[in-house]
Amino acid sequence: MIMIEVRYNDSNDELYCAYDKTRIEIGEKFCYLLIQNYDGTIEKLPYHLENLPAREDYEEDDEPFFGRT
Repeated sequence: MIMIEVRYNDSNDELYCAYDKTRIEIGEKFCYLLIQNYDGTIEKLPYHLENLPAREDYEEDDEPFFGRT
């Protein structure tokens, strides 16, 4: 599952874009790309809006990979 959460950097946290590693400045609009991994954990990646990857970049596989059999 993939979700997007749009936010403003309203705190002095040091946020860096996952794509180009530039800082997301205070007061700047950005988004979190939330990706649920196969083990159920959620990965929260900050992105500048212009660097947000296309949906095709995060398509799920037709069949899940379970490792060696």
